[in-house]
Amino acid sequence: MKDFPQWDSVTNNIHSVVIGGNITTIGDHAFEPCQSLTSINIPNSITSIGERAFWGCQSLTSITIPNSVTSIEKDAFGACFRLTSITIPNSVTFIGEAAFSSSTLTDIQVDAGNIAYLSENGILYNKNKTTLHTYPAGKNGTSFTIPASVTKIGPSAFSGCIGLTSITIPNSVTSIGEMAFYYCRSLTTIPIPNSITSIEEKAFNLCTSLRTITIPNSVIFIGEGAFCFCSSLSTIQVDAENTAYCSDDNVLYNKNKTTLHTCPNKSGAFTIPASVTKIGGYAFANRFYLTSITIPNSVTSIGDYAFYFCSGLTSITIPNSVTNIGNTAFGSCEITSVTIPSSVTEIGSAFSYCNRLKEVTVEWSTPLSVSGLFYGVNPFYGVNPSDITLCVPTGTKALYQAANIWKDFGMIVEYDFVNNEMIDIQLFKAYASNGILRISGLQFGNLLSIYSLNGQLVYKGIAKSETEQIPVNTKGVYLVVVGNKTIKAIVK
Repeated sequence: MKDFPQWDSVTNNIHSVVIGGNITTIGDHAFEPCQSLTSINIPNSITSIGERAFWGCQSLTSITIPNSVTSIEKDAFGACFRLTSITIPNSVTFIGEAAFSSSTLTDIQVDAGNIAYLSENGILYNKNKTTLHTYPAGKNGTSFTIPASVTKIGPSAFSGCIGLTSITIPNSVTSIGEMAFYYCRSLTTIPIPNSITSIEEKAFNLCTSLRTITIPNSVIFIGEGAFCFCSSLSTIQVDAENTAYCSDDNVLYNKNKTTLHTCPNKSGAFTIPASVTKIGGYAFANRFYLTSITIPNSVTSIGDYAFYFCSGLTSITIPNSVTNIGNTAFGSCEITSVTIPSSVTEIGSAFSYCNRLKEVTVEWSTPLSVSGLFYGVNPFYGVNPSDITLCVPTGTKALYQAANIWKDFGMIVEYDFVNNEMIDIQLFKAYASNGILRISGLQFGNLLSIYSLNGQLVYKGIAKSETEQIPVNTKGVYLVVVGNKTIKAIVK
């Protein structure tokens, strides 16, 4: 139904649905998000329920799945916040991840004749109880011990279990699935046994109370973002005998320290070691107490979301060794200016939602072909290029004015990278009157900075006319800088 243009405008007016007996499939997103839907009759003709078919149907309190259904796809009943129980008939042979991810669900029952699944104490497992599929997020209790028969914790298995403060994983478990403990916000610690070999992507995403994690020597794979948005995480330790990973100062690296995998919640300044060539996806995501990060010249790749929402970062220097910058790599950072070196050959929506960004400097003599620095395939957009000045190499302004994406910048000015100045800066004058500094002799696009005599930046901007008038509230001597030229002005 997502392909029906008027669908969003009518979803809230749908209260009950009767599906015709000739229908065999409920398609992907079919009833998403019919928030007022309270009743639906699924006939015995239905064999499959599609991905997110009933996602966000917040008024559904119960639903009967007929004995004809064989597959229930990913997120099929996600965010059905009034659904408290569900019964799986014996016909079902496949259930996708997060199919029942609702914070109110307390009980999952499976027909005893089902050959693929079973339930025990309201928890969904595969038939031989080797995979824990779904622990109902609304189930009572603060602790849970996973049965010793389980070898795999499935994707999203404990997603949204906000009441659990303790989970015991037995030595039988070898893998922890993608987003397995997503938003288990009350977990403060979770011992990982020495049987675990893989921890998939975002396994502990948004475990906001998790303070410490210890990686045993058995683990040979940790997916990107496995511990992202764990805002309380301060300690990551790795068993010294682990052959794939190591930790240094509580930062997680691969064994030879060429990839920085995860930085815990640090504050102040951090310098990435010179051995690192890759900053992994989500490596510094949400580390909002970091105010400065030094990237060495050894780094060639910056992963997706690597510095996402590092709101304490106001500036970043990208070394000329970097060739690849991933999607949303610096998304939602507070940086005001950035220089992209000519070494970069591939860049995604790296600066999406950098709302304070005012100046971008690029060093390519030919504009790099990009699909969207700010509006890529991810949802984290929100920067208006027309508010940003683009500084380009001498003699390339016309090329950038004609290039896709680059032509959308509000101002494009040429910059002499050899002499470190804007091109064609003429002699200018500055004088003060009634608390106003008037700077004349400027050219459109000149970078203008004003400092107090003790070096404090008072104003920084781009000249939009030949004469600029800048209010200055305090009397004294000021340094007016245009490019690499400086003059003094006295405000009396």
